[in-house]
Parts: sequence; C-alpha cells; structure tokens
Amino acid sequence: MTTDNYQKYTEYNHTLRAWFVAFGIGGLALFVTNPAITPNLYKINALDCTTNLLLIGVFLQILMAFVNKVTNWYIYRGEVIDSPNFKDDLRYKLSASINKLFILDIVADIMTGGAFCWAIYNILNAYSKVVVIACPP
Repeated sequence: MTTDNYQKYTEYNHTLRAWFVAFGIGGLALFVTNPAITPNLYKINALDCTTNLLLIGVFLQILMAFVNKVTNWYIYRGEVIDSPNFKDDLRYKLSASINKLFILDIVADIMTGGAFCWAIYNILNAYSKVVVIACPP
C-alpha cells in the first residue's frame, strides 16, 4: 500500500467514525426533541432498546478511536521518540499487534451499522405510528 493509499484510508476512516458518532447522537436527539415519537417508541416497547442501540454504536466508535489512538502513540513512540530499546517494551509489542488487527475496526463498524439500522427501524416504526395516529383513514 502506498503512502497515498494510507492517507486516503485514514481520511475515510476518520470521516466514517465522525458520521457514526454524529448519527448516533443525532438519532438520540431526534426522538428526544420530537414529542410524538418518544411515546410511540415506548408504546411499541422500543424506547430503551433504541436508546441503547444508539449509545452502543457511539460507544463502539469512541472505543475504537481510543484504541487506535493509544496503539498508534506507542508505535510512534517506539519509531520516532524513544530509543530503539522501547521496541522491546511490552506496550510497543502489544500496540503493534493490535494495530495489525484490522478486523477489530471492521467488526466495530459492522456492529455499529447493525445497531444503527435496528435503531432506525424502531424510529421509523414509531414515526409510522405517529403518521397513522395523526392521519386516520
């Protein structure tokens, strides 16, 4: 992979994480500020589930950002700042191993996407109840 490809990857990764976090917070704000949706989420027994799904998605993205930050700091420290002896340190070795596990990012993104899709389904289902209640046949 060229440096240019890696820069593009990091840009897309940053953008995706920002959208996930913004969407999760926005989803919560949507039904907190819409007085008609919240009671309907409650009526269909989906209020707690939807809230938890949005919070889980946001938590996963923040957790992965934190893990990536910490592991990359120790790798940077071993490569640039400290003496070569730091590369023998457990923190460097563990960080280098974790940093190679791209699957962690993918799993977190898939879980976040799944949680958000489920939450969207619940919100739309509750919204459709609002429409049906507001516009009887």
